[in-house]
Amino acid sequence: MLVSSLDPGTGGEYSLAANGLSDGLRICPPAINNTTLSVIGIGGVANAGATFVLSTATNLLAPAGLWTPIYTNQFDRIGLFNYTNVSYPALLQQYFRFRAPPDAR
Repeated sequence: MLVSSLDPGTGGEYSLAANGLSDGLRICPPAINNTTLSVIGIGGVANAGATFVLSTATNLLAPAGLWTPIYTNQFDRIGLFNYTNVSYPALLQQYFRFRAPPDAR
């Protein structure tokens, strides 16, 4: 991370606060804003061509083969993915599983 001033040659105080930073692949808690669902994954290898699969199910205990793949892609230039879709209020619960090959970590 780089923190700097927009004005070259100037100084000042900078503060950075973070909670729960960790190393490795992570899926962030899904967020719903109005009718938009957003799921973000972090910690992938940037631009390495390694793909991941984001799957969903309404039953957390469903076998892995019954989860529905909803997004497959590569990590972006900083190792992130961002999946957005319409949120369905009638869906009372929805779970997400994030899988990536070992070389993506």
